[in-house]
Amino acid sequence: MCHKLILGIILALIIVDARAAEVTVKPSGSIRLAGWINDGDDIKIARANHGAPWLELDSTGGDVETGLNIADYVHKRKLAVLVTDECLSACAYAAFVAIGAHRLLVGDAAVLGIHQTYDTASGDPSPSWDREVVRRLKRAGAPLWPLRDMLNTTSDSMRMYGRDELVERGALPWVK
Repeated sequence: MCHKLILGIILALIIVDARAAEVTVKPSGSIRLAGWINDGDDIKIARANHGAPWLELDSTGGDVETGLNIADYVHKRKLAVLVTDECLSACAYAAFVAIGAHRLLVGDAAVLGIHQTYDTASGDPSPSWDREVVRRLKRAGAPLWPLRDMLNTTSDSMRMYGRDELVERGALPWVK
């Protein structure tokens, strides 16, 4: 029994760690966040930033508070954001702040996605977090259209924006 418990704990830690985001500094000097956004990833980005030209995001989402902190950081540091693949849910917060400041770069396969927040323990919608997301993203300069779409997209769904729509809405095409 004890061995099964220990094995279960080890497997759980491996699974959680596999989803954890990696924050790296690329040869260009830019910062890249890839993976599930967890508490503390905003601090990793701040520590890695030594005059980075942009923040590259590739994540299916994660912790709402950390996503908001990253969006605030992008706003305060006037960082450009580069999305070449998926940037969904809490990841998209920083991208929407960047598009509001005309500093979002999108590659050919870029996709942003947004939906209402939810309580991770129960899976129930979280109107209080929705209000907080809207308040903080508006304050950081995000446009209203993704915020309206977020409020109209249930947490079991996703409003997706492809590269072409993002360029129409003000993102800059990125060519490698």
